[in-house]
Amino acid sequence: MENPSAPASVSPEWLAQNLENHDKILVLACHCDPASHNTQKTIELYENLHIPNAILCDVSDLSDSLSPFPHQAPSAEDFIKKIQKLGISPHKHIVCYSFGPIPAAPRIWWLLRLFGFQNVSVLNTSLSSWEKNNFPVSSQKYTPPRPLHEPISVEYQHHLIADHIQVLHAVSQNDDSPKVIDARSKERFFAMSPEPREPSTSGHITGSLNMPFPLVFSQENLPLLPKTRLRQLFAEHYVDPDKPHIFTCGSGVTACVLAWAQASVGCQDSAVYDGSWAHWISDPSRPTSP
Repeated sequence: MENPSAPASVSPEWLAQNLENHDKILVLACHCDPASHNTQKTIELYENLHIPNAILCDVSDLSDSLSPFPHQAPSAEDFIKKIQKLGISPHKHIVCYSFGPIPAAPRIWWLLRLFGFQNVSVLNTSLSSWEKNNFPVSSQKYTPPRPLHEPISVEYQHHLIADHIQVLHAVSQNDDSPKVIDARSKERFFAMSPEPREPSTSGHITGSLNMPFPLVFSQENLPLLPKTRLRQLFAEHYVDPDKPHIFTCGSGVTACVLAWAQASVGCQDSAVYDGSWAHWISDPSRPTSP
């Protein structure tokens, strides 16, 4: 597959210079709260501070609402309906930024790429830093996006998503097969703290590696480390940044942070185990370690 035509990351300076180019740029304000999906609370948070004209996009808006596991990718048909409702056009350069308790933009970036969107980037700064650097912000009231009525076709990128069979194969190999890298904290990975959702089985996929996602940031929640340091960080965790791997976490959201960080400095074809730990432990026969 050809590399995406848009870079995985864009700088705040670049976005500020292109923000008024509404014919070519579409900004998504991306949100996810694993503890609770409260639409009104999310809207209030968005109204408090956002980048002008950004479309509010909660991870749940692009998830499979019928799945027993949290934050699962929808079917292609459902995905098309969801992005048309949100007014997201594949013909624009889509820039995702995060607001809220966890970095959600990489998950939206990954989902759009999963369905073949090529021009998708993540803003490489936090919303608070954007504001502190005097880039444009707004407290305008939320208005539902204008639905997109144009037909949309998608090309599902199978190599960007992994299932439990691929994960089991990867952790069973000692060769150059993809590594399985868990983005959760060390405490959760080694069962030193409980999982935040039921069932609360603690531990990790036997044979997987741990690389907590906050390590890729220069400071809390962005920007990314400088490219040379970021590549070094992957190497320190026995991960070749130029080879495709499988990233996992609790449900599949913060795993996308590592996939995005790697795509910013190396290989753009790593996969995310959708469902991650929540899906893995749903079958007691799958190997786990404390």
